[in-house]
Amino acid sequence: MTNHLKPDRINEIENCNARHCLSQENPVQEEFMLRAYSQNHYSNKEDFLAAILPFIGEGLLLDLHSEMIDKYGMPKLGTSRVSYVSKKVVFKVPISQDGFKYNDFELSLLSSNIEGGAVYGHTRLAKPMGIDVIAMEIIERAEIEDIESRLGSVPDWIYEIDMGQVGFNSKGVLKAYDYADILDRLY
Repeated sequence: MTNHLKPDRINEIENCNARHCLSQENPVQEEFMLRAYSQNHYSNKEDFLAAILPFIGEGLLLDLHSEMIDKYGMPKLGTSRVSYVSKKVVFKVPISQDGFKYNDFELSLLSSNIEGGAVYGHTRLAKPMGIDVIAMEIIERAEIEDIESRLGSVPDWIYEIDMGQVGFNSKGVLKAYDYADILDRLY
C-alpha cells in the first residue's frame, strides 16, 4: 500500500503514534484525539482539515480529505483513520501511518472468516486520487440488546471487537466493521 505521507512526516508519525501523541504542546492534536474517543465529530471542513494537518502535513492526502468532504460530507472520526459514508460504502481514509497499516491489515482479513469466529465486513481496495484507502460495505451499528433480539443470542466473537464495533449489513448479517485493533493485540 502506498501511504502518500511526506517522508519527514512518516518518521515523525512512526515515532509518535497518533493515538498516543497527546501533549500540551499540540492542543489541536489533543483536541482531535479527544473528539475521536468521544465521537464528537467536526461539523466544519476548515476546522477538520486544520486538525488533521499536524498528523499528515500538506499534500495529496490532505487534498483527498478535502475532496472526500466535498463529495460525502464530514467524516466520522477515528484515531488513525476517518470514515466517509457514501450511499453504498464507507471509505476509511488514513490520518496517520497507523491508518495505512490498519487499512492494509483489514484488507488482509477478507478471506479469514472462520466458522464460529468474527465475521468481517466486506472490504475492497479503492484508490481515490491514487491513494490506497479501503471501501467497506455499510454496516449499521448494533447494541448487544439489538443483536440478542434479532439473533436470539450474542455470538462470543463480538466481545473480541474493540468497543463493540459490530452491526448488521443490508442483508441482516452481523459483522465487525472496525477490527484494526486486532493487529495491535497480535503484534
